[in-house]
Amino acid sequence: MVRKPFACLLLLLLAPAALPAQSAGAAAPQAAPPTVFGYGDFTAESRIEGTFLAVPDAQLAGRHLKILTAEPHLAATPEDRKTAEYVAQKFRDAGLDTEIVSYRVLLDQPKVVRVEAFDAAGHLLMTGPTREHVPGDP
Repeated sequence: MVRKPFACLLLLLLAPAALPAQSAGAAAPQAAPPTVFGYGDFTAESRIEGTFLAVPDAQLAGRHLKILTAEPHLAATPEDRKTAEYVAQKFRDAGLDTEIVSYRVLLDQPKVVRVEAFDAAGHLLMTGPTREHVPGDP
């Protein structure tokens, strides 16, 4: 077994420096209580959390979801703009200072979307996708 005398010596020299210095008879200074929200008293935190937890409404969320998903809204389309304006208005109604910022970006849009599968002999097995349709869905 190889001893590491330098590491042991270093540990012995640094160990006393890591211990807190206490003078005989003098009490250690008391640390100020932490000022983390809710750390010492959870009543204020609980009251605020209760206010926020009372806000969600499943029926209202469902109505918003129906409006936001009523039509496809790919990026940079007029429907996408309508979605952004709807959300921004809801934020304004909630008292938030809101603005929509437009950006010019390069956005590739395919002209044709097609998937084809062939067998080993090169015969077409399937092609797609077919247009999705749900009866009664505009």
